[in-house]
Amino acid sequence: MKSLLARTVLAAALAGLPVLRCSINTAGIETTNGATVIASASSISGTAPPHAQISVFDTGYIPAIDSGLALTTSANDSGCFTFEGLAPDLYTVIVEMPDSGQAALFSNILVGPFIADSAHRKILGPTGSISGTVASADSSAGILLYLPGTGYYRILSNPGPFSFEGIPAGTYRLQACALTGYQHYAVPTIATNRNQIIVEVLSNKETTAGTLGLQ
Repeated sequence: MKSLLARTVLAAALAGLPVLRCSINTAGIETTNGATVIASASSISGTAPPHAQISVFDTGYIPAIDSGLALTTSANDSGCFTFEGLAPDLYTVIVEMPDSGQAALFSNILVGPFIADSAHRKILGPTGSISGTVASADSSAGILLYLPGTGYYRILSNPGPFSFEGIPAGTYRLQACALTGYQHYAVPTIATNRNQIIVEVLSNKETTAGTLGLQ
């Protein structure tokens, strides 16, 4: 299971967030099983399999607590997608074909002024999974587990086992932290005690993260 925060074009426009448009010519570009991400001064565009789900996250995005920027769109019939009006930052781009279980992760995509356009291409491949356990001295606090810079997260009401499925192959930081107010408020807050490890996700493989301890 996985959770992804999606902000639609209408919501973005109403909130003054970047608007999604499609402006690149995809003629002659093969989009059957590959994806190309092009970063410029204020946008991320590219091609992917038609109707693939494309998600963009900034470095400040933390799922479940409504922090940072997350945008999601679908590639059009020609495989084209564009995110415009992005602030300078390093972004994560995830391209997914949920029906086929194929995905690709693009990390550290740099957007900002005076930056020459850069193209990044990957072939979509089978996803993997992550499993592990969280140990905490405070069994009354909620626990947020997430992969920073993505929309993948879990909230545990008690310490114990966890799993993430459908994760694109790549290297991630797995963050664990205590939550306050998760039982009483729509948007909880993160307490100071956290722990993180680096995990390498492989296609069609389960990565065992071991035990993350929270004091």
